[in-house]
Amino acid sequence: MYLPDPAPDVRARRIACLERMLEARRKGDIHALLDECTDDVGYRVMGRLGDRPLMTHLEGKGRLRNELGGVFERWDWTDVAVGRILYDGDHAVAEVAGRKTYRVTGQAFEDSMCLVFEFSDEKVSAIREYFDTFTVVRVGGFSM
Repeated sequence: MYLPDPAPDVRARRIACLERMLEARRKGDIHALLDECTDDVGYRVMGRLGDRPLMTHLEGKGRLRNELGGVFERWDWTDVAVGRILYDGDHAVAEVAGRKTYRVTGQAFEDSMCLVFEFSDEKVSAIREYFDTFTVVRVGGFSM
């Protein structure tokens, strides 16, 4: 379904918000990332680990800070870049690709991912991540 774009200045501020957010993720700065989110932001990884979700649905800045802060410490994204951002109404999609490194072992791999964002006003209210969960599980040493 097509949603009408908000005013051009709102669109520009939302895209700038995403750019700041993705740069914060690349740098591993959970606090700067959460500055761009609503207090009740939702986060979901769309992959599975065997018969269960890879990560439970997280809601609220505090929960994201607690859960994702450790993820940001273990994974280096400095060689990951945004390829494009597609924007429509209250939603945006970012295509991201590059080399991720699992700091615990030093193992690195090339990865591409897609992030879907929903906005409430000019803050991100929901994030869904799609990526190669099999490789992340293998490199991260998680059991299935």
